Amino acid sequence: MRPLTFFDYLFYRIAYFYANHLDYDDIKEYAGSGILGLLQLSNALFIIFLIKPIDDFTSVEKLFVFLMGYLITFGFNLYRYKKIRTYKELDEKWKDQSQKAKKLKTLIIIGYVLLSIILLGEHRIFNSF
Repeated sequence: MRPLTFFDYLFYRIAYFYANHLDYDDIKEYAGSGILGLLQLSNALFIIFLIKPIDDFTSVEKLFVFLMGYLITFGFNLYRYKKIRTYKELDEKWKDQSQKAKKLKTLIIIGYVLLSIILLGEHRIFNSF
């Protein structure tokens, strides 16, 4: 699966969950973009902190990097999923997938989310603000 296709699918599953299980159909694009942005930001922060250790940043710099990074990823994702690849298009593409394919992709998503959280925790990002 190509990276953008993976993120498209991850966005779709988050938005689908909000629309169908939590009955928040009107905010599904915002929820999908926000949660996807946090996951993407955690990966970017992991790479940043590999290059420059987290202890080299002041608390203000860490907060700035986190907030600006989140606003940028959220903004790009929201634009992409409101204007370029809409939820409706993604739903048409994936609504009829087989249960086997859906379960496999769900396992991949769970693995990605867990890996993102573990890598983020390794650098003590949340404990350092």
